[in-house]
Amino acid sequence: MYLEESIRFDNLNTIKTIFMIATIFLLAAVVQKLIPRFSFSYSINSKPSYLKAKLIAKLVTSATIYLEGLYFYFFTDLSIRSRYSMLGLALSYIIYHPYKWGFAKIFEIRDKNETNTP
Repeated sequence: MYLEESIRFDNLNTIKTIFMIATIFLLAAVVQKLIPRFSFSYSINSKPSYLKAKLIAKLVTSATIYLEGLYFYFFTDLSIRSRYSMLGLALSYIIYHPYKWGFAKIFEIRDKNETNTP
């Protein structure tokens, strides 16, 4: 196997991993929608706005990771060794928590405004 083929094979494996992680996030969102109690943090915070924020954060994270995988598959040269695909893989997982925090704050503010209006 030539070096270029080996690099291409490694990049394709990374892209497969990206799609698997996106699918895991999507399945976690579906399971959370069907069974809200099936969550590690349900006993800590079971407010409907927080659960909705977690669901939307998982869906947005899944979509972001899918788009990242499609970008790497169609728009990058897979025969060149690059750290960007692995960096993107790590960042795509890390973005879930800011999404969750941001959506929780948005829903918390919205709920507070709805209760304060006469």
